[in-house]
Amino acid sequence: DPPSAVRAFDEGMLGLAAHGSYEEIVGSMTAAEWMYHTWCTEAHAAAPADPVIAEWVGLHVAASFADQVAWMRGQVDQHGPALALWRQERVANAFARTLALEIDFHDAPYQEDLS
Repeated sequence: DPPSAVRAFDEGMLGLAAHGSYEEIVGSMTAAEWMYHTWCTEAHAAAPADPVIAEWVGLHVAASFADQVAWMRGQVDQHGPALALWRQERVANAFARTLALEIDFHDAPYQEDLS
C-alpha cells in the first residue's frame, strides 16, 4: 500500500479533475507547477550532483516549463476576477489544497514507515 499522503494526493487530484471547474483545475495546476518551478530554480542554482535529480530539476527550470507556468498564472489572473466571489473562494481553496497535498506527498517518505 502506498503511504496515506500518496493516496490523498491521488484522490484529491482525481476528484478535482472529475468535479472541478476549469478555473479550479487551472488554479490547482498553477499551485503545483509554480511550486516546482520556484523550488527547482533555487535547486538549479545549487547544481545538484546527482544526475537524476539534476535532470528532474532541469526539466522544471526549462523555458518551456516556465512558459507553461506563466500561461497558467495568466489564466488565473484573467478569469479569476470575473468569477463570483463563491467561485473565487473555490479556486483559492483548490490552490491551497493542492499545495498541502503536494507538500504532504513529498514529505511522505520522511513521515511514514515504508517497510
